[in-house]
Parts: sequence; C-alpha cells; structure tokens
Amino acid sequence: MAQTAFTLALSLFSGGSAAVSSHSSPPSPVVSSSYFSPPFTFLRLPPTISSFLVTLPFVVKGREALEYNFEAIFQVPASGGNLGRDLWSWSQSTFYYGCSNASKTFQTADMKTLPGRYLLIATSGGLNQQRTGIIDAVVAAYILNATLVIPRLDQQSYWKDTSCFAEIFDVNWFISYLSRDVEIIKELPPKGGKAWIPRTIRVPRKCDPTCYETRVLPVLNRTQAVELTKFDYRLSNRLDTELQKLRCRVNYHALRFTDPILKMGKLLVERMKMKAKHFIALHLRFEPDMLAFSGCYYGGGDKERAELGAIRKRWKTLHASNPEKVRRNGKCPLTPEEVGLMLRALGFGSDVHVYVASGDVYGGEESLAPLKGLFPNFHSKQTIATKEELAQFSSFSGRMAALDYIVCDETDVFVANNNGNMARMLAGRRRYFGHKPTIRPNAKKLYKLFLDRNNMTWEEFSSRVRTYQLGFMGEPNEMKPGKGEFHENPDSCLCQAKGIETIEEKNRKDAVEMSDEYQSIEDPDWIDVDYLYKIEEFSFYEVANRHTEHNSSGIETCHSAVMVADTTLLRPPERGIGLHAVENPRNSKQCFGNNCTQLDKLLIPSGFLSKICGFMIVLFPFSALQFFCPVSLICLQIYKPFHLFNQKTKMGSSALNKKSNFNARSNSLPSRPHPLIPQIDEHLRRLKSDESATSSSVITGKLSGLRDLYELVHSLLQLPVTQKSLAQNYNDNNELLLNGSLKLLDICGLAKDALLQAKEDTQQLQSSFRRRRSDDPIFANDAKAYLASRKKANKLINKSLRDLKINKCGFADVDEATCSMLRDVEGVTFTVLESVFSYITATVPEPKSTNWSLVSKLVHSKCVTCKGRGSETNEFERVNALLWGLIGYKSKKCGDMSNENAVIELQRLETSIEDVEDGIECVLRLLIKTRVSILNILSH
Repeated sequence: MAQTAFTLALSLFSGGSAAVSSHSSPPSPVVSSSYFSPPFTFLRLPPTISSFLVTLPFVVKGREALEYNFEAIFQVPASGGNLGRDLWSWSQSTFYYGCSNASKTFQTADMKTLPGRYLLIATSGGLNQQRTGIIDAVVAAYILNATLVIPRLDQQSYWKDTSCFAEIFDVNWFISYLSRDVEIIKELPPKGGKAWIPRTIRVPRKCDPTCYETRVLPVLNRTQAVELTKFDYRLSNRLDTELQKLRCRVNYHALRFTDPILKMGKLLVERMKMKAKHFIALHLRFEPDMLAFSGCYYGGGDKERAELGAIRKRWKTLHASNPEKVRRNGKCPLTPEEVGLMLRALGFGSDVHVYVASGDVYGGEESLAPLKGLFPNFHSKQTIATKEELAQFSSFSGRMAALDYIVCDETDVFVANNNGNMARMLAGRRRYFGHKPTIRPNAKKLYKLFLDRNNMTWEEFSSRVRTYQLGFMGEPNEMKPGKGEFHENPDSCLCQAKGIETIEEKNRKDAVEMSDEYQSIEDPDWIDVDYLYKIEEFSFYEVANRHTEHNSSGIETCHSAVMVADTTLLRPPERGIGLHAVENPRNSKQCFGNNCTQLDKLLIPSGFLSKICGFMIVLFPFSALQFFCPVSLICLQIYKPFHLFNQKTKMGSSALNKKSNFNARSNSLPSRPHPLIPQIDEHLRRLKSDESATSSSVITGKLSGLRDLYELVHSLLQLPVTQKSLAQNYNDNNELLLNGSLKLLDICGLAKDALLQAKEDTQQLQSSFRRRRSDDPIFANDAKAYLASRKKANKLINKSLRDLKINKCGFADVDEATCSMLRDVEGVTFTVLESVFSYITATVPEPKSTNWSLVSKLVHSKCVTCKGRGSETNEFERVNALLWGLIGYKSKKCGDMSNENAVIELQRLETSIEDVEDGIECVLRLLIKTRVSILNILSH
C-alpha cells in the first residue's frame, strides 16, 4: 500500500521532536481530519493545551526536517489519568525492612580462616555483573576457609574499562566492614620472596558449597592459592540463611563506591530533585551490544541484521539467533517507544521528569524521539552535569555506570526495559531498603500487546498493560521466597515488622488522643490486600509465631493461638480463598473487659478444610489489643464483620448488628453524584453489553474492564459519605453483599484451578506432538487422554458451579444507593466469570434471562465442527476439533492435520490460557481488596 507522507520543515525542540499547533495547516497533500480527535499535538505541546499526544513513524537527521507517515498513527493521552493509587510508593512498604546481621552461631573470620590459604577472583562482564562476582567471592572464601584477595575487575571485555577495584569501590571500607566475616587482603603476598602465580580454575555456574569443597578445596590445599576465572553467577542461588545474609552484608553494606563517585552521584540526584519532587530513573539497555547479544530484531531491515550480526560474532559460544522465539519468550529489551507507552499506561503523565541511564542507544535520536515526545522532561548525566564535572568519569564505562546506579537507587520509581544485571541488582537493593517501586516489564506478555496496539483503543491497551504488569512493580510480597535470582529477591534478608501498626496509624494516634470510653477496640485501617493475600504463604501456626514472639512497644503480648496436631498439613492452597464455619470445640468466648460473647463458630479457609478432619482446633481467649495477632483477624475479621463492643452498653451490643441499640439515620449517596458514580455506571453498562463471544481476546477484555471497575469501586469506598452510608445502614442487604463477595472468591479460585489444569493438559499434549507423528498409535492414545481429561474437568466445573449458583432475588426493594451499586457490581462480576467458564468448557452461554444467575447451563456440544478458524473463536474449540479429526472421530477432517499445525494451535491455546490466568489473578486480588475495605467500614 502506498503510504501518504510529507515532510514538515520545522525547527526542532530539544530531543529532536517538533511542535505543531492544532490550528496550523500542513502542506499538501491534505490529511483527512478523521485521523485525529481535535485538539491534538505532535509530540511536544504541553498537556494543558492538548488532550492527546500523537506518536508517528519519522526520521530525524541532525536538526533537519522530520518525515511523518500519517497512515500509521497511534494516539496516547498526555495525562496518565487517575488510577486511585500512589504512583510513587507502596502502602505496605513500612511493614518490611532489611535484616542481614549474623546470628550468634555464625563463625567469625578469626575462628574460621585457615592460614596460608588464598582465594583470588577474576570477575567478568560489566559493572553489575562484576558486582555479583564480588559478592559471591566473599561467600566462596568463607566456604573454603580462605583469605580473599581483593577481586580483579574485568578489563578485557566489550567495554574495555581499565578501572581497578579501588578506583570504583572503597577498598578500605570493604575490608574493614567484612573483617568479622572474612579475612581480606589487597594483594597476594610473595612466596619465598618471589611473585606467586596462583592456579587458575573455572567452576560451573550455580556451584553450591559441596561443589566448592569437591572441586576447589583439594586444589587449594595443594597449591595454597587458587584464582577462579570468569567469576559471575558461579555460586548457587540457594544457600543456607547465614550465607545468604553474608551476601546481603557484602552487597548492601560493604560495597560502597569511592568518594568521588558518591559525591558526583549525589549531586546528580540533588539536581533531579530540584527539577521535580518526584522523578523516574529509567535504565535503558538499548545499546548495539545488548541487542546483538540478545539476538532480537526490531524491523531495521538488512542494515540492522548486518550491523548487529557483526557484533554478535564476538561471542563465539552464541547460537544462531531466532528473533521471533527470543521475543516470544520475553528476552528482548523494550524499545524506547515501548517503554514510554508502558509508563503512560501505568499512570505517568507527560509532566513527569525522567532520568535516562544508558549508553549509546542503537538508532540514536531516531530511536529516542518517541520516548522524548511522550516524556519531554528528558534528562541524563550529560544534560544535568557539565563536561568538566564528568571528565574524570567519562572515559571509564564502569564509573559512568556507577553514577547511574546511584541515581537509579535514589529515585522514587526505577524502571528498566529489560531484566538485565543492573535491573536485578537494583530490584533487590530497593526491596532491602524499603520496597521502593521498581518497574520491570513483563516482556513475555507485552510484546504481543505492542504489536497489536493499533488495533485497539487506548483504554483497552492501558488496561491490559496494567494487568500484565502485576507482579512486576516491586511491591512487597510480589515474589515468593526462592523465586528469581537471590540478588533480585533477597528474601532471607527481608524481615517483617513485628507490630502491624503502620507509620501513618502511629502518627494518627499521636495526633488525636481518644478517651477509653470511646476508643475503638482496634483500628482496622492497617488491613491491606497485599498483606492479607500473602497469608497464603504460611500456616496459621506460623503466622501466630511470627507476630507474638516480640512486642517492641512493651504492651502485653497477645495470647491467641491456633493449635493443630500437624501444622504442615494446614498450609493454605495456592489458589482459591474461601471460608467454612466449623463448630467451636471448646465453647470459647471473645472478651473485651467485662463484656463477652460466645463464639459458636470458627472460620477457616475452605481450601484445606478437608485436611484438618480429626484435628482439634482451639481458639484461646485473647486480649483486647488483638490486632497484634493476625490469627484472630483471620478467624474473626477478614471473612466476617468483626463484632465491636460499646462499653456504654451492659450487654456489649454489636455495632454491626441490625438490631443494634443505636438509632442510626438512613444515609445514601448524596443527591449530587460524585464524579466516580457516572464512571462506575458507564463501566457497568459496557460490561453488561459486551459481546458474548468466548475467545480469549474477548475474555481478557472483559476481565480488564472488570479490573478497572473494581479500581473505581475501591476509590469510591474511600469516600467518607460512602463509608457512612454503609456503616449506618447495616441490614440483611449488607450480609447478602458480604456473602456474595465470599462466593466470588470461591469462584475465582475455581477458575484458577480449572485454568491451571487446562494448561497442564495442553503442555503435555504439546510434548506428545513434538515426539510423535500423527499416525503413531501412541499419539492417538495421548489425544484421547487429553479429550477425556477436558471432558472430566468440564463435568467437575459444571458440578461446582451448580453448588455455587446464586440467584438475584430479594433485592427489588433495596433503597440504599451504595449497597445497590455494589450488588450491581457483584452481578456483573458473576456474568464475566460465567463467560470465563464458558471459555474453559468451550461452550457458548445461554441467552440472559430476566432473573440473572451466576452461571447458565454449560453443556459441551458433542458436535465438533470445522469452523472456528477465525481469531474470535474459542481456542479450546479449535483444538478439540483438530484432535477429533486427527484421531478419526470425524469422517471429514478439518484443514491441515499436520503436527506442525497442531503444535501452533496448542501454543496459541497455552498463550490464551496464560492471558486469562493473569486477568483472573488480578480480579481475585481486587475482590479481596474490596471485601477488606467493606469489612473495615462495617467494623467501625
């Protein structure tokens, strides 16, 4: 297709972008106004004038004219929007802190180091890759009972940096700080008055302590001096806690930059903070060597292939590149434009200041121009410091990287375009020092989104970006212990505060002193979805132990505990959260002062109810200061409104009981609706009217819309008028609302289990396709096993859904606007989840009836047709049709029945399952968050 293009001869702004007023008329040929939604701008006009930024393909040559292609246009709002959360910090970060001190049983250097045994290290790679080698070198010396010689930095690699250890790191501080752990010397002493040449060895990657004792120790005993070469990631990721804490002491405390580097780095940070209160630091790895090593292709044609291919040949051990496979597996760095789009979708507007830490970007200004257009406040070392100030660093890549490291560590939000060494090192450091936001792209999911972005609206694009980025934002507890490299997830060195009280609550209590008569039993504001969701990782007994072994404020320790015969059987499942009530075995009572109430039932997570049959659960009486005990909250508050007792009344009437002694005035939403109300109504309308197709693209779109709806609802629940409405009008409707939300949690858990089972079946069948031919009898058996497994899973889903079915009844006379709105949200959630199960079971839901239900009858059709090759058909149906044809259950086969075609269909199915899984996970978190907010409101 011929492209309509013309050249605008414009003087460029800084960064090589041009400004064009919305009133200016470009030269012919005239471009149709249908491309734009006026008012618009090209890249640079401030957001106060323009509503949209338009990024276009263009070419920049020095400060010459720009060539724009008006047929490939993608509009991006100048504002990041209001997402209802703080972009610059995490609310849960105050619960965690770094802890790396050695225990009393840790052997010190003077006890452990043997004389005449020296370990030398030759690191490899760039600054941060060498940093990993230095950290692990200290641990390796400790394992080998050897004296460590200051590591030798790599001066022969691609960067050709001649700096030594003492020119980048404070060597004296390094030696003194670790003096109790490992004996360290600056150089190898002479042997017999002559220079000593150590024996060189290369250990394998991820070598554990046993590996060092068997491979290195015998040589060290014979030669007394050993040098380990190419030392990067040569130590196992999993070590005992004491060795992991030693790693943390080296990384976060002993390795300190030299004074000139620290001084210059702090100066750069100060200058960025003078420009804005908050700023982003972006580590942009888009240098030619990075792209060549990764084997990625970015559409530059033969020129790009030739240039990067020539660089790639420098690594002799690299295989031939497969760009499509590498990008599909999430190994390709995001382009500068893709990083800009990701940040805008996450809520960062064009007024945000961005510090970019990078080398020479491949493509130069042409590559950077889209990012500068999205974020015109674009800075780097070279723009905020003079050449004279940088002169002593500019000739050394390691020292320049150290300056960027300092700025990226001190920034409010750190962003990387790939998961390289610096991104991993900074992710771990920022976790250790307060869980500061650290955004790393979920490239495996985002790459398809960027390819298809011109086929969707900005709202859909941004919603999917936010969904895919869950777990990649640097939030507390987003990574399970042991996952990822230890340097990016130092879980052994992260401790949780013993008290659950946040800094904000402490300040609030200090500011307002309440009398004992009116003081609340507890302040439930500390409850947050991330913290509660993480309770899944521990048994009840473990959680109780964590929070009752110490009480720093000197107040009486809580005496609540859950006793079980075998706590290992009580670990909650990874998927699905729900509660069942069990009879109180000891007639336990809940007391506050002289007021007591009988606890006739205890609530326990339903996912492991079957595992505790035959075990005795006893809830001991506990003190009024029970928020120090999460066990009590799990059992009494999180899944059921907590009963508060007013000490004015003799019988301790519940503030949540509909028969409460208080005469509350009815309170609904105000006559003038809050701006959030129309937005919620619009989302409800859109979700109700969404198409009924059950392809993965439609399902993920619905889940993304549901995610946005719950974010609005959560913002609405923070309004005082909403809280007052719910708290003062407690009745049966509120109980139904809470019961409905509990059912939703169970259904989400069921959906996650079903998707996991489907993915496992799909992966197993893919493996069979790759190993065997379609005419192999064993293959036919594997295909039949897959179909049988899917049929069995569908029956279980249908049976479970019938048990969970909820009808919309008894709500015709609901007059509280808040409760009615929340019930509408629940109803839409049920409808969306119904579509998810229809997708999993490869069926189409029945038409909606007047009396809506959770799930329509899901019956898998026995007729397998050959239609459905389009992009909007159900991926499960396509695979089923393919398999029926392959094993001869249909007289007429469907198209190409080759193994290659089957593998492609199965890969598409697996990818679609993963997309839906991400959406369900996001909805589940928001359901918990919303439920906790409602319970907190009703508990006052």
